[in-house]
Amino acid sequence: GQNPDQYVALWYQQGELVMGRIWNEGGKVAANFDWFNNEYKSNIGSIQVLVELPDQIRGFDYAWKTFKEAAVFGEKEWFPVHVEYHKGDISPCVLTVEGGKQILGKVDVRNERATVAFGGKEHIFVGPTVHPFMVLCRKARPGHKFD
Repeated sequence: GQNPDQYVALWYQQGELVMGRIWNEGGKVAANFDWFNNEYKSNIGSIQVLVELPDQIRGFDYAWKTFKEAAVFGEKEWFPVHVEYHKGDISPCVLTVEGGKQILGKVDVRNERATVAFGGKEHIFVGPTVHPFMVLCRKARPGHKFD
């Protein structure tokens, strides 16, 4: 029942980075984040939103890749879009949950742990169960490089 046009958002809760999703709900920004086994979807406050820049000014191409492909260390073409902090390396992730429904959440590539909020709580997936999930990745275009 949610708008399928959702965007990756970053929220800070007590100094911790929390990745979630936002969408347009009747002209207002609706949000959904999971943190410490809870679902947060009202009175969120300040957020940052990942936006897609026009081709002519963008130095990277973006694509959704499986966790198994995104989590490879060493030489590779596609790298996860991520925010690294002391608890993990967090990337946007599309998780497939009960009934085959796909929901935008987050994955910690380093610790092989994905989470998403729905139904009033945080849902956690660990180990091999995260392998089929899709991770937002980027690759540098010719003439550009990662910092």
